[in-house]
Amino acid sequence: MYFKVLKSCSSPFIWLQLLPMREDDVLTSAEAAAFLRVGNRTVLDEAKRGRLPGRRVGKEWRFSRRVLEQWLASGPDDYDMERYKRKVSSKEIPETHPS
Repeated sequence: MYFKVLKSCSSPFIWLQLLPMREDDVLTSAEAAAFLRVGNRTVLDEAKRGRLPGRRVGKEWRFSRRVLEQWLASGPDDYDMERYKRKVSSKEIPETHPS
């Protein structure tokens, strides 16, 4: 299941409609961000860098839910591992020697 945003001009609230999710659905960047639980800007930046599988259609990005699921299941790539190593090494506490 997924949510479709329904905009209402007469209300400041955003209404959501529950829709059945098909395996081959095409997602907008906002829907891909919700699926991945990250911000929309992150999805767009990663897609532009070629790190997130997607297609640009005109000025908009589109993502296959099935391809995103496969991408997630493939695990971290070399870029992710390098970032993790740098993050861990920057948090290491230097050894102190007693005088």
